[in-house]
Amino acid sequence: MKTKKLTLATLFLLVFSTGTFAGEPLRTIPFFGIDGTVFEMPVKSEEAVDTLPFNLSEVLREIEMENTRNSSYGQLDISNLVKPEEDADDVDIDLDSIFKSLMNLPQAKK
Repeated sequence: MKTKKLTLATLFLLVFSTGTFAGEPLRTIPFFGIDGTVFEMPVKSEEAVDTLPFNLSEVLREIEMENTRNSSYGQLDISNLVKPEEDADDVDIDLDSIFKSLMNLPQAKK
């Protein structure tokens, strides 16, 4: 019961505060309480400004030119893209014994 009263008081404050501070609401939306009651919450909708305070195409062109300038003189670092090569174990290779074993093969005697 205490939770229900606290919820209703909070909803009342929300509805009252939005109606007071938002000015004249243009429309309301339904807000459903715990016990199934429906409150009409006032909503003030704002319209977006049609024009930007700056010329977007010029700003994008300047950014693109700056990126082009930086990329043409900068150094490309691919160290994060490539895995470091693992250290190879030093293995002694005896080429003389490899060649002698190859010469003893039946294909080599032909």
